[in-house]
Amino acid sequence: MQCGTIRYKSDGVWFFEVNNLASILERVIPFFERYPFLSAKKQRDFAIFKQMAQMMSQGSHLHKKGIIELLNIRREMNDGGKRKYEELEILAAFGPTESSETIRQTPESGMI
Repeated sequence: MQCGTIRYKSDGVWFFEVNNLASILERVIPFFERYPFLSAKKQRDFAIFKQMAQMMSQGSHLHKKGIIELLNIRREMNDGGKRKYEELEILAAFGPTESSETIRQTPESGMI
């Protein structure tokens, strides 16, 4: 029944983290559908998060084209704020790197 872990950051903040896609799909998403966010911004970000989780459940994250699409969608979340991993760092795992401008303009990703 375990879904995630409670972790502590050095700045004194405790947070709950779920890293398992199945748990996200089966527990986290249904929870927030049942108890929706009050702010429109959080609702928007949750809709994007849900879309990304569904894409990953279909295997989109296993191919470079899918990763580019996920990165483009991720850019819309949290107003494009600070990220733990940069786009080029993520893409490096899939072969030769491309500039972030090339990623943004890749027609197959749906973003121009």
